[in-house]
Amino acid sequence: MKNSIKYIILLIVSLGLFSCSEDDSYSIAYVDDEIKVELVGSIAISATEAFDGDDVEFTYTLPQSFDVESTLEVTATSLFNAFSQTPNMERFKITIPAGTTTGTATFVMPNFDNEAPFSGISEFLSVSITGIALKQPPREDEDGVKIDPYIPVDDPYTMTSAPVILTLLQTNLASPLYMAPADNTLKLSLDWEGPYDLNDLDLYVFDNPFTALFESSESGDRFEGDFFNNPANEDYPDGDYIVEVAIWDPNGLVTAPISYKLVLTLPDGNRDIYEGTVDPAVGYVDPVGFTQTTDGSGNRTFTTYSLL
Repeated sequence: MKNSIKYIILLIVSLGLFSCSEDDSYSIAYVDDEIKVELVGSIAISATEAFDGDDVEFTYTLPQSFDVESTLEVTATSLFNAFSQTPNMERFKITIPAGTTTGTATFVMPNFDNEAPFSGISEFLSVSITGIALKQPPREDEDGVKIDPYIPVDDPYTMTSAPVILTLLQTNLASPLYMAPADNTLKLSLDWEGPYDLNDLDLYVFDNPFTALFESSESGDRFEGDFFNNPANEDYPDGDYIVEVAIWDPNGLVTAPISYKLVLTLPDGNRDIYEGTVDPAVGYVDPVGFTQTTDGSGNRTFTTYSLL
């Protein structure tokens, strides 16, 4: 007989059992009136914010171990309510080996179709434990006869946890490719605080020391981005480079510093994020440097560092 797994969640489900004979018919509604032990676990996420589409790793901890394998249910709910969209919920089932109480898993940060503010959307996602189920052995009566699988088995636990809340950061709407990893290429993405009919930033890459301009992005729209050393059409030498963020303000209307977020996506998919402000009295800032290195097989790596 196959093992069966019964998932216990906060919602109690009634199962209807129906049987009939030649003489009569009847129905019996099963009500789960078993006393439950309410357990409280925990979810921990090192980040407080994530870009849409990112893999987010979390750690789960159970308050006790079990002698049998169990299945943990974790629910992520995307809070779209402030934007009049349908809430987005996804449940994850995680297999917990017998005798263990902690582990890690990942989920994908949901996408947001509209333009989000520079600071992100706070309380965009809520993640919590919503159930626990123990793996049950085959059920047989005292004569070794298999019991009707519709008869419920004992599973006396529920489990919840305090929610963990995440802020959504939006990827580069001008082109998501500016934040998608690519072999031998450093991707650059720049976002900043509005109002966008006034605040406009541009993005440049120079060598260090300054002798030549290697990359520039001057779209006039929110978000700038670029590929550094795109193998399709570029072959820049190894060495040190500087990233510059500059204000485009030909009429001198910008009077307050502009906050920015500069995201550098490495070939392996890791991201280095640098944040700061550009002072309109200066007009530009050189916040980040990076070193390109090529090994004997032609593979390029990039190491970024703060210049501030």
